[in-house]
Amino acid sequence: MVCRGYFAGIYKIVVLLIWGIELFKRIKILKLLFFIGILFSVLMGITISRLVLSESLLTVNYFNDFLGYFLIWNILLYILDFFDIQNLKNKDFYLKRILIVTFFSFIISLFIRYLEHGQLTNWRVNLFKNIFVYSILGVLTLILTFLINKLKSKNLLVVGGRFGGRATAREILYNKDLKLNLVGFLSNSSSENMIIYEGDEVKENNKKIKGRIPNLGNEYNLLNVVKQKNIDYVIICKDRNLSADIFEDIGKLREMGARVYFIDEIFEALSSKLPIFHLSEDHYYYLFREIQKRENNKGLYYFLNKILNKVLGLIGLLISIPFILVAIVVIKIEDSGPAFFVQKRIGKDGRIFKIIKLRSMREHDPDKFPKNPQTNGDPRITKSGQIMRKLRIDELPQFINIVRGDMNLVGPRPEQVELVDKYSDEIPFYKKRHLIKPGVTGWAQINYDYGSDTEDTIYKLQYDLYYIKNRNFFLDIKIILKTLKIILSGEGV
Repeated sequence: MVCRGYFAGIYKIVVLLIWGIELFKRIKILKLLFFIGILFSVLMGITISRLVLSESLLTVNYFNDFLGYFLIWNILLYILDFFDIQNLKNKDFYLKRILIVTFFSFIISLFIRYLEHGQLTNWRVNLFKNIFVYSILGVLTLILTFLINKLKSKNLLVVGGRFGGRATAREILYNKDLKLNLVGFLSNSSSENMIIYEGDEVKENNKKIKGRIPNLGNEYNLLNVVKQKNIDYVIICKDRNLSADIFEDIGKLREMGARVYFIDEIFEALSSKLPIFHLSEDHYYYLFREIQKRENNKGLYYFLNKILNKVLGLIGLLISIPFILVAIVVIKIEDSGPAFFVQKRIGKDGRIFKIIKLRSMREHDPDKFPKNPQTNGDPRITKSGQIMRKLRIDELPQFINIVRGDMNLVGPRPEQVELVDKYSDEIPFYKKRHLIKPGVTGWAQINYDYGSDTEDTIYKLQYDLYYIKNRNFFLDIKIILKTLKIILSGEGV
């Protein structure tokens, strides 16, 4: 009975933490719960293992033990997408990752032990500590996912049945683990049910249906529908230039206890990108004006970011020199062309600079190769170039661009001059990606595979704009860690 009451108490706390907050903050709370679980597991695992091994507590060594394992476990779990809460129903997803991290944490701790003592004696100490952390974190993860999956669903209503409404409905359907029940939608322009196809707003697959959303009437019935259907969340999938009636209804909805959100908030929370097609130009011009003000103010992040990029660029260049020299030799053996590839790219505020890369392709011969081939399967890519691209070795000379101030370590990828002109005519707000310096890696690169057409560029732009709006040190660290994962796993192009 005591255990059951304790378990029920934990369940109520989880419910209060998750459902008692705003919708678009819930994901952060879920990730925070997993983070707290890791913190508690490492603390308990280190404490119990030191007691079992008769090691002292409350000493500098104990603190160093805890801090070291805490950093190693968090970094490795993040790289392996442990904090991806779209997999809440899949307990195996989490347990497998905890097991993998246990193995690599053990290897890293052995390496650190060797650096400290010059030998690998007492390796069982490191093994015991990782096993204890694994056991506690595994149990906590099972409990947490069980409690979250038992939470009651919240009813959600979409206002707007056109392009933006369908895109929002699709985002909700792709995130079922958030326990959101899409009751239906309201629309003044359509009286039919909404069919949601697989894919997204850029590439829809009309042969596969993701869901059918019932039409509950026109937008003037908003208050009645919310009351009749017990709606908890209302998402406005229209421009923010709404009619006075809708604005008045929004105020009444808040009095009724229903929370109101706009389409851009949902996209940012669920897919970490900005929906460039679903809001008015006035909304985005205001947003970009605020971003420009922030960039012009040059706050603490700006100065620290500038210093860190110079320092990391210089360190990266020094570390890269041996790899670059070996690559030059391999390139020269395989092909007679130059070792480096230099090309004009567009940087911050539209400034042109020359990007430096190791050459991974043969020099263009219009008689042998198509004019604009796709990178995948491109016959111009050399054998050594394929390896360099996999491991991102061809990108190493860009540390020179970072030291020179042309680029940052993190930011939108710099594009060719001709393509910038082309995409600026075809894609809204494309030039706004030049509000900040381009980067060697970025939010778009780690969230979307390589692409060379207009549709792929639209995807990448939405991620780039999200980064430009929300960039901070924590987001930069996330991008760097995910980039390391891509490099080490060989997921590169």
